[in-house]
Amino acid sequence: MLGVIIPIVLLIVFDILTLHNAYKIRRRVGPLNNNLRIERLRSNDRQMLVMLLFQLAICLLLSIPSAALDLYDVFLALVLNNALQPYGQAIFIFSLNFFRILYCCNSVIGFYTYTLMGPNFRKEFKRCTRHGLRIILTTTKLMECLPLSIQ
Repeated sequence: MLGVIIPIVLLIVFDILTLHNAYKIRRRVGPLNNNLRIERLRSNDRQMLVMLLFQLAICLLLSIPSAALDLYDVFLALVLNNALQPYGQAIFIFSLNFFRILYCCNSVIGFYTYTLMGPNFRKEFKRCTRHGLRIILTTTKLMECLPLSIQ
């Protein structure tokens, strides 16, 4: 249970601190009567807010079912002193394992969130991927095998 609550609380705290820091940096830089720059900063802040909220929502959606089933298991075992029938036990164990696997996906969901939601992050990821691929192809001498239009 704490393994579900603590990451969510930490995610919320660090999301709030990130947004506060971005606001403080924007306020410190100050307006330079450059509307294009101000609009770009606001656009980046909106993108970051959307990404953080989306990541928080996904984290909640993937964490709550696992925590609820854990609570149900504790309630069933300790409070009711009752065991499920074999079919009920099989369904419960299957659903518990399924939601635990989903909960484990929380650690990698951030990458997909930022890649799908943030245009700036997506552009930078494409640029880094192309650069890394070019280095790999050059070192392995596979670049010479490619057509000139791709080189």
